[in-house]
Amino acid sequence: MNQQVDIEKYLEEFRSEIENLNKS
Repeated sequence: MNQQVDIEKYLEEFRSEIENLNKS
């Protein structure tokens, strides 16, 4: 299990969610 990868994927999704909120 590589937890670092999971954290990076989570952060990437989180950032795209924030970008979507900023666009609206």
